[in-house]
Amino acid sequence: MKLITEFATRSSTVDVFMTRPLQEAKMFYKNGWNEPLTNYDFSEYPKNALDAVTFSLVMGLPAAYSIERRGNGPSCRWFCPSPPREL
Repeated sequence: MKLITEFATRSSTVDVFMTRPLQEAKMFYKNGWNEPLTNYDFSEYPKNALDAVTFSLVMGLPAAYSIERRGNGPSCRWFCPSPPREL
């Protein structure tokens, strides 16, 4: 909610933030609150992961969170490929 308030009032000092692609990311795109990531090589990213953060142009870096069963309980981990190379 804080991000939305800062972006709506155009008084934000935010440089980087994390968002959910199917909820906030689409709203941020429609309101012009984020910049597209152009001039980067996304060849190491799976197409379906990029599709989740693409609205005409790539608007974010996809990351995935997985929960796996290991031993006595779940194991959680983040997956994010290496940052894209600049072209």
